[in-house]
Amino acid sequence: MRVVRSVDASSEPRVGGKAKQLARLQSRYRVPPFIVLVPEEPGDCQCPPAAVLREALGDNESDNRRYAVRSSADIEDGSVASFAGLFETVLGVRFADLNDAVAAVTRSAISERVAEYRAAIGDVGAPANVSVIIQRLAAATSSGVCFSRRDGAATLILVEAIYGLGELLVQGTVDPDRYVVDRHERTLLIEHLGYQATALVVGENGLERAEVASLDRRAPKITRGEALQVANLAEAVERDLEFPAADIEWCFEGDGLLLLQARPYTVYSPPREPGA
Repeated sequence: MRVVRSVDASSEPRVGGKAKQLARLQSRYRVPPFIVLVPEEPGDCQCPPAAVLREALGDNESDNRRYAVRSSADIEDGSVASFAGLFETVLGVRFADLNDAVAAVTRSAISERVAEYRAAIGDVGAPANVSVIIQRLAAATSSGVCFSRRDGAATLILVEAIYGLGELLVQGTVDPDRYVVDRHERTLLIEHLGYQATALVVGENGLERAEVASLDRRAPKITRGEALQVANLAEAVERDLEFPAADIEWCFEGDGLLLLQARPYTVYSPPREPGA
């Protein structure tokens, strides 16, 4: 595979929608730095030489940096089918383990779950072309997802939040907080406070499960101000990418809000007009 540092839709048509969207968003929002590996031929999952990869990532051997390795396939994150959660994602990857993580992400394109989803939506096209995103892993204190329009309620934004990295939310193993923001009035309602006993965090030895203090387990995972920041971010992404509705992944690292991913929210359907 070869390294692409600056993603351009015209010169790099095979990088996939996810990487193109990240590149577009990086110029407007705080997105952790990333590079993209593009296969030289179908099925290629071999990383470039270590020296080339380290230089592209700006990785200093003494940094002990950790990475998130994700797919950017040509069939992902479309306006009709998102393939959300179907391709492999590997978090907390050390530089020395990038080869294995890249191979796992690439090979997930031919997994049974991807094949079943493609069959269900009537996609009988050629095998997916899979590029791979290698992105600095943020040491998230809280994270989650946000839907810029709640399904069936066009004026509402839904924010879901947990402590630590968002992988536990994606896996469905943690009950998240739910915050609802009115797009017009900018009012916020805490609809539900989830219970969270452990959080996934970035430690010295990689990803670790950390115990949440008993008093914090049912407490709000983010402040009202932070929930409004996330809602504003999702609304801006919807507007900038011209989505009917946006589905974003976000996190707070320290006091800063980071945008991790953005895709069309394909589940959203606008409310029917009376008599329609």
